[in-house]
Amino acid sequence: MRLERDSTALSALRDSLDLNEQTLLTLRLDERLPWGEIAEIMSSGGEPIDAAAARKRFERLKTKLGELARRQGLIR
Repeated sequence: MRLERDSTALSALRDSLDLNEQTLLTLRLDERLPWGEIAEIMSSGGEPIDAAAARKRFERLKTKLGELARRQGLIR
């Protein structure tokens, strides 16, 4: 029951992100793509980024998600 509730809450957190953040999560976590490929895909929509920038965006996104999850009581 708790696992199901947490899973639903995590999905809601993910849905609350903007499209670029959702794309970054999908490419890295779901598709398990390397940073170079992620940067290439993320650059195709406009502003070019390199692998290091994609990795840094992901780090900031992890921090943001952690803060959101703490506020919702999903983690301590």
